[in-house]
Amino acid sequence: MSFATPRICGVIHLRTIYKPVRIAPIVVRIAPQPGERVTVPDRISEMRRRKLAVYAEYLGRDAPTRQVQGPIDAMAYLHALAEMVSEAPSRMALEVGSRRRLADLGIIGHLILSAPDLGETLRLWDSHAGMAGELATMSSRVSGEGEARRWTIHFAPLPFLAPELARFVVEELIATFFAFAREATGRDLADFEVGLPFAPSPAVDYPRYMCPTVRFGQRAATVAGPASALALRQVAHDAETFDLLVSRLREPSGRHGPADLLARLREGLMARPGEPPRLDIIARGMGMSARTLSRGLAREGTSFAQVLSDYRRTIAIDLLQSRAMSVAEVAHLLGYRSESGLRRAFVEWTGLPVARWRQSLANQKGSLAY
Repeated sequence: MSFATPRICGVIHLRTIYKPVRIAPIVVRIAPQPGERVTVPDRISEMRRRKLAVYAEYLGRDAPTRQVQGPIDAMAYLHALAEMVSEAPSRMALEVGSRRRLADLGIIGHLILSAPDLGETLRLWDSHAGMAGELATMSSRVSGEGEARRWTIHFAPLPFLAPELARFVVEELIATFFAFAREATGRDLADFEVGLPFAPSPAVDYPRYMCPTVRFGQRAATVAGPASALALRQVAHDAETFDLLVSRLREPSGRHGPADLLARLREGLMARPGEPPRLDIIARGMGMSARTLSRGLAREGTSFAQVLSDYRRTIAIDLLQSRAMSVAEVAHLLGYRSESGLRRAFVEWTGLPVARWRQSLANQKGSLAY
């Protein structure tokens, strides 16, 4: 089993927690065995497939939808995306982001289009960002008083992304924000300004894809403007459609069997790197209550705590085999509140502290070399 080696997660080899995959440039092959159930949530997998097809088309490649078989899990998607980003021209993220349309998001896009105002649009987009295949989180706040009130949105790439991939994600997402806002409200947000935590790429016209004022070398990626924009009415607002789609997205799918429940739970854990895993939040993201999830896991002879421990063990062992990430970085990625929490768990899993375990691996490799 071999993998392509884009710079991602700071690690050369990283096994997935799902079916092993073989990554060649652009191509992701995950073919189920005969009679095997598809275990990755359909909506997320389809959005990943669409995004990879858009990137491939931009690069002048054959659309990978003809080459991709079966569902696309999170790690396979990251590897394929990193391969494309390594070949992308500096303006690609901005151009792709500015071309995105809400209808591209499927049911989520229609939900956003039917929302009442721009503030609700952002809330919906943020809450369903994982389902839409986004690799960044968004948070917003309003500060100041009266006419000076400002609305600031922070865009944070997932913490384990390599710098070039994180930059691509941020640029595309901010360009997408302005494209979606223009489509939803019929207005350009010309009185907004963008802050980016990096230097500009040469010969790229950032205001063309964002707004007139773009500042570089800032502490974080932000979009800021008057708080009154939150109340901008949407041109296609439809209360009946909005309520119907909200109800539809809250319905748990009846197509998933017991094996799918475990895979969906692992997918939910992977979709929230850097956050302390909480049963209620993960369950909500799966479209069910915490009690329903707990009962389903109990029928499978396991529990949320056990699945979480297995997931953390698998990822931690993979990542710590390489010294590219520190124990503290891996602990953050897996949602531990402190580095010591991961160190204690690691001793329980392997019987050895991390340093001794790494040394034993090095000794084994050394003995095999002779």
